[in-house]
Amino acid sequence: MNRSIYESFVDGANAFYRFLDISGSYRDARVLLDKAVQASQVIEDDQRLGVSLLHLGQTLEKQGDHTEAEARIREALKIAERQKDNATASSALSHLGIFAFYKGKNSQAVRYFRRALKLARRTGDVRRAGILLSNLGLVEDVTGKDEAAQEHYLESLAIARSINDDDTISVALLNLAAFRFVRGDYGLVQEYSLEGLEKANNVGSARRIIGHLQNLAAVAYNFGDFSASEEYFKQALRRADQIGNVDDSVSILTELGEVASRRGDYGQADVYLIRAKVLAERLGRNPMRLSAIYTNMGIVATKQGRFGSAKKHLQQAVREARSAEDPWRVANALNALGEFYLHERDLVSAGQAFEESADIARENHTKEPEAAALYGLARLAAAETQLERALALASRSLEIYRSIVYESRHHFMAEEIGRWLDTLLEQRETTFKRRT
Repeated sequence: MNRSIYESFVDGANAFYRFLDISGSYRDARVLLDKAVQASQVIEDDQRLGVSLLHLGQTLEKQGDHTEAEARIREALKIAERQKDNATASSALSHLGIFAFYKGKNSQAVRYFRRALKLARRTGDVRRAGILLSNLGLVEDVTGKDEAAQEHYLESLAIARSINDDDTISVALLNLAAFRFVRGDYGLVQEYSLEGLEKANNVGSARRIIGHLQNLAAVAYNFGDFSASEEYFKQALRRADQIGNVDDSVSILTELGEVASRRGDYGQADVYLIRAKVLAERLGRNPMRLSAIYTNMGIVATKQGRFGSAKKHLQQAVREARSAEDPWRVANALNALGEFYLHERDLVSAGQAFEESADIARENHTKEPEAAALYGLARLAAAETQLERALALASRSLEIYRSIVYESRHHFMAEEIGRWLDTLLEQRETTFKRRT
């Protein structure tokens, strides 16, 4: 056996993997890395085996095979710790943190990220440190630690700009866009996403491109430009399907279901959402992903008059969101459930859902869910003939929606609430005239 030939092959495979990873050629990367793992085992080279297992796990994760990906990365971590290979250990810990985050285990994710960050700083890996700071921000973001999240996001972006690394800049902008999105700052979301898309295109990073296209689609959706939103999502879906990224395909199909539902095409919405659910079930349990799917399935079922299915889907959406410890998703799912109860004239249950959503949204400074909850409570008050309370709640909802502006474009819900308020004011005026 010529050991040097095996060593050269493994080193070459892991070097070429980086190109395949950026270009999204995950199928080719998997085949190559499987061979690299086998070659490393033949020559009993633990250091090369650890690196190959790490890269194989990363590839499996991007293909949506989370169970196998986590197993390979845990193997890589054990080997790296035994070999005192801090660079590989830091990367492995970073990915284990991401897996924990996907599962809603936020405290565990933070522990992994902090261990990884400590090792990255010890080895002087500035780029990895920047990404890990962004990852920490992501967990802090969904757990309501706004100031810490923003601080870590901005620090990550500053590091990326200091080393002029387009890929890391793109990652930092992607997370910053998500952070600003849930707070209704759509102008900043658009700004971050356009720059991030440019940076991602510079390095040919398919996954980052997908993320920024999704953000641009979401902004277009909230401005009521459903055609533009659908086009951005379809571009993203083509990319995700092309590279075999099932995770992203699930997310995009879920969003496309929501866009189709908003357009009133409930049949097409069902097609998107059923495909999303099937793919999601293949990937294993992910409460954040499932919460979004069930929320949209419940909304579509309500519109189609399938009320038994709608209630079941929406209650499951709330459970999944709570399991994920994601306040934004909990508030959104509760709003959808409140809308269902309002439709069914179960005013007590509707009020409970909207009140809890509004409380959660206020605590976590998420504008859009709060505005939606207040509009729900306004209609509930109107149904109970509490006109003054209804007017006050709807006015506050409209005020929030109108604060979500960019280049004179308003959130599409502002127009609906404005019309509803006009009708309510006319009703109050009529009532006043009758009394006098």
